[in-house]
Amino acid sequence: MSLSPSLLELPTGPAFQLGKEDIETAFVLAAPGLKEVDAGRPAARDTGANLDRLIRYRIANAVETVMHGKDTMRDLETVREPENLSRLRLQLEGCPMIVALSMPAIAAVEAAGLEASYRHETHPGMKGMNNLFQGMGLERKRRGWRVEERCRLYAEQLIASRTRT
Repeated sequence: MSLSPSLLELPTGPAFQLGKEDIETAFVLAAPGLKEVDAGRPAARDTGANLDRLIRYRIANAVETVMHGKDTMRDLETVREPENLSRLRLQLEGCPMIVALSMPAIAAVEAAGLEASYRHETHPGMKGMNNLFQGMGLERKRRGWRVEERCRLYAEQLIASRTRT
């Protein structure tokens, strides 16, 4: 699949990474953080590493606003702003499979009139995965094994979320 000129002209950075031409999957996350600003790309640390374990991808965020620390989206109105939805539609152009990972991502994809093939309410960063899978006895295992196991469990839940059209 070749990418359209308008898509190729989009700026990349902490909130958007185009990916290669043969990528047909786009992940939509909530918002970039300081680590993404420092790296100049989205999903710069654990989130990107966890996704890399799963698949090659294009990545966008529900909003471009950088969030860090205790920053949260107090409501989902920001993701539904017309300019934001136009940006997201353009960034997701040509991707037949959209994976929305977090409540803001799900809300943004739906508000943009797109359909997420897969969805998970939990962000795939370590904080989200640790909260999702706590109390399972994984804490007693070595860190590398815990991360792999949490990614496997997350992937199973994500696959089970497949929307049927």
